[in-house]
Amino acid sequence: MEVIVSARHMTKSPVSMKAEAENLISRLSEKFPKLTKAEVVLDKTKNGSFAEIVLHGKGINLEAKSDYTANLYEAIHQASERLEKQLHKKLDRKKRHNSKHLGELEVELLNINYSMSEYEAEFDDYEFEKAQ
Repeated sequence: MEVIVSARHMTKSPVSMKAEAENLISRLSEKFPKLTKAEVVLDKTKNGSFAEIVLHGKGINLEAKSDYTANLYEAIHQASERLEKQLHKKLDRKKRHNSKHLGELEVELLNINYSMSEYEAEFDDYEFEKAQ
C-alpha cells in the first residue's frame, strides 16, 4: 500500500511522526485489504495541530480529519480512529447478510421435503411389517 505523508506549515515533518502515521495506516490495510493508497497531511497552526487522512481503494474513498489538538501524535491517532469507524460502517453496508440466493434455498427445501417423504415411506413399511 502506498502511503504519502506531507506536512503543512512545518519546515520538515519529523521521522517519528511519519513512522507513526505509516504504522497506523499499515494496521488499517491489514484489516481491510482493498485499500491501495493513503495520503496523510500533518498541519500545525496557532490554534493547534491537526491531521487529515484520505484513503483510496477499490470502491472506497474516505477522508477523516482530527480536531485541533496540542499534540500532533494525538491528532494522528484521532484521525485514524475516525477512519477505522468509517471503514467498518462502509463495509458493513456492503456485507451480504443473506448469503444464499432464493433458488438455492428452494433447492434445499425440496431436498428436505424429499428426504422426509422417503423417511415417511420407510416408517410406513416398518409399521406394516410390525402389524403382520
